[in-house]
Amino acid sequence: MTGRPLNIITIASEMVPFAKTGGLADVAGSLAKLYHQAGHRSVAIIPAYQAIDRNLMQLEPAGMEFDVALGQGAERLMIFVSRAVPGITTYLIDHPYFNSRPGLYGTNQGDYGDNAQRFILFARASLELLIRLGLKSDVIHCHDWQTGLVPVYLKNIYAGDPAFQSARTVFTIHNLAFQGLFPPETMLAARLPWALFHIDGLEFYGKMNFLKGGLSFADHITTVSPTYAREILTPEFGCGLHGLLAVRQHQLTGIINGIDYSEWDPATDRSLPARYDVSNFDNKQIAKRLLCKRVGLEYDPGKPLLGMVSRLAAQKGLDIIVESLPRVFERQTNLVVLGTGDIGYHELLRSSQQQYPGHFGLELAFDNELAHLIYAGSDMFLMPSRYEPCGLGQLIALRYGAIPIVRNTGGLADTIVDYHRDPRNANGFAFNEYSPAAFSGAIDRAIGLYEDKPSWQRLTARAMSCDYSWEASARKYLELFYKL
Repeated sequence: MTGRPLNIITIASEMVPFAKTGGLADVAGSLAKLYHQAGHRSVAIIPAYQAIDRNLMQLEPAGMEFDVALGQGAERLMIFVSRAVPGITTYLIDHPYFNSRPGLYGTNQGDYGDNAQRFILFARASLELLIRLGLKSDVIHCHDWQTGLVPVYLKNIYAGDPAFQSARTVFTIHNLAFQGLFPPETMLAARLPWALFHIDGLEFYGKMNFLKGGLSFADHITTVSPTYAREILTPEFGCGLHGLLAVRQHQLTGIINGIDYSEWDPATDRSLPARYDVSNFDNKQIAKRLLCKRVGLEYDPGKPLLGMVSRLAAQKGLDIIVESLPRVFERQTNLVVLGTGDIGYHELLRSSQQQYPGHFGLELAFDNELAHLIYAGSDMFLMPSRYEPCGLGQLIALRYGAIPIVRNTGGLADTIVDYHRDPRNANGFAFNEYSPAAFSGAIDRAIGLYEDKPSWQRLTARAMSCDYSWEASARKYLELFYKL
């Protein structure tokens, strides 16, 4: 679907290449870039975090400084602008809430106590900025709870403002479990009318729910896979919001995420010791050897190496991984895990590593270079998630020839075809029941095929040829924007 070029505004709490804690940043940055490449005007607004390298990202003062209402008073902030990403004008909201602390949302001890005020300010400052820019917005694309108040403000506080007369809002759920729940008096800090604090508005079990604001007031809701869009309509996956989502299901669309193959491609990846592709697959062993050395494992080309790169949280299936380790290591495999997250999972994985020295490599860190090496050096990639809205790890693993072993949920179900269900079209292994037995059973099946080298090579070639580039996803978003 085509039409006149649109003014598309991306409002997100993180965006590559500026700041990232997870897949949200990849999605926001990739889509903003593709909107421009498709001929539209692409503008992005993010916070000016301390973690952003201001020289590298070419931040310059935009010549704008103004007050934004917050609680009983107002907060003074500055605007910076960056054109470091070709074709995208990125504006950054500069305030001590963002520039005076190292994390985006908190520390490993927990969330910042003033996150409500921080993202009230960000939402309202973004809209005030658009008014001052004089930019007639066609689509304002908001991401996750941190921007949930943007549609609320637009439909209530800024409803009559000519700057937003033609604007339509799209609100994307990346993970419904993170909702931005705060005490009811947060309504006062947001300067929103108490009339909105009810079951059909912002109220959620006695608290103010930022995500619910986005779901209630956006013109359209998207989430990051078709299966997850269906799952969140159920009590099991709806996180208490399945009733609201059922009411709005005709304004709910699931669009699978993509990945940026300019960053994630073993044929061009400069962080690898040797590059490879389907026709030059032997070089993958060079990455495997280096990975084993890096994490203290013995290199054996005939022994499967399992990899995992993940946020360490309850969602990711770490409990069933740990329970499965005795059976997995009986099959003469090795495992390497990279990630950071909840302290309890750090301790659980450290304990397991001490229990299986020489078989279990563990790095509790955020290390992009090592992540690339794990995708390249692993034979199989583990994602036994309790739930997974989309998942990017399995898409990257496919490209690198690390066969995904996943649970059939959300975006994993949409992208991974199980070998024993459909051998001709398979690109991985999948299991249904969330249990150590089902998970280790899938690993057993994968190892069985790994020992059949010709069959494994055919599966690997098929996995590496899968195309989950962003172009198809961006096209679906643009079709939706034109319909709105």
